[in-house]
Amino acid sequence: MPCLGLRHVVQQPGPDQRAEAFRSSSSSEQGVLGTELHEEQPAPALELSLALSADLGAVAVAPCHPSASRCLSGGSESMNKTYSHTPVPLDFPVPEFDFAGCDARRWNGGSAVKSHFWNTFSSLLPNIEFCAIVTLLPIVKRIDDAKLNMETSQFCRQEGEHGNAHSRFNAQRLHPDYPFLTRMESWERSLFKRLSIWLPLNWNLALFVAVEHWTAAFSHFGLQRPDDWFSECDPTMFSLWEWHAVEELAHKSVCFDIFRYFGGSYFSRVAGMVLLLALIMLPGIFARMAYLFWKDGIFFKPATYKGLFSYLFSRTGVLRTTFLDFLGYFRLGYNPWNLDSRPLISAWESRNPVASSVSAPQPASSPDK
Repeated sequence: MPCLGLRHVVQQPGPDQRAEAFRSSSSSEQGVLGTELHEEQPAPALELSLALSADLGAVAVAPCHPSASRCLSGGSESMNKTYSHTPVPLDFPVPEFDFAGCDARRWNGGSAVKSHFWNTFSSLLPNIEFCAIVTLLPIVKRIDDAKLNMETSQFCRQEGEHGNAHSRFNAQRLHPDYPFLTRMESWERSLFKRLSIWLPLNWNLALFVAVEHWTAAFSHFGLQRPDDWFSECDPTMFSLWEWHAVEELAHKSVCFDIFRYFGGSYFSRVAGMVLLLALIMLPGIFARMAYLFWKDGIFFKPATYKGLFSYLFSRTGVLRTTFLDFLGYFRLGYNPWNLDSRPLISAWESRNPVASSVSAPQPASSPDK
């Protein structure tokens, strides 16, 4: 068996096993992946079935490993020695979103350019989140770090909730007017299936480390400057992206910690970012934006690209604001929590009393292993 962790010898899921994970994700009711996590005992009562969309199928997610439950209840296992860098709880309520009154073309400040920039991510992210879930579920029972094991299951639950919310928006507001998006999403799912088979585990994990870095950067600076990025925004859409951003910040180091647990190297982490940009993010973003602009009849209008350039590269622009944080990914000592997002999470909780009553303060933890 290959040695994947610093002190852990585990059996890496092979290509056939990862392919089966994708096939089994379309099954209903039990969810092969979810029940596999607790094959030695009955499935827990808190097990959640997260339907990402009718096409993606249902994914059952167990909330935590039994060892995490013992640890949280005051058992002998210690949560001080952990690979986890996560200093906040990963337990937030899921809001209800009514997209009936949302105008997909104008929800962000009445601007088709700003709206379609984020519509692009709404179409792209559910596939990535689903792929993360089916990659992590087969290996979560191999993580004997109690805190990290629990956070891995919570991460999967949150990603499923994000994918479910965006998939509903896509199905209700985007796909009817922009039907070719469904074809793009189908192509990407085929690509993800192939990557899960072709790439070794650590390279698959590195893809999600890179994804989480991007989403955390957008989330952090978007919450810092909502008036610059989401001025005069539709309230429902603002609530969707704000809630999504807060949860992305809370779990932003989980994939990185899992990657470290299984012995991920600097080279594979950088390779994951390169693959993400070359195969998924840049082609997916450019193709979607071109299609959305073309369908709205603004593809050939210079004002479209002037507005897009300003939105992305002005003093408060999305890409200009996040560029230095993006470069931080390539540091040898990279850690997602080098940029402390706890004040932004706390500020959101103070505006949402239900959220703060669900979450409790949690001390930061430093890895000792």
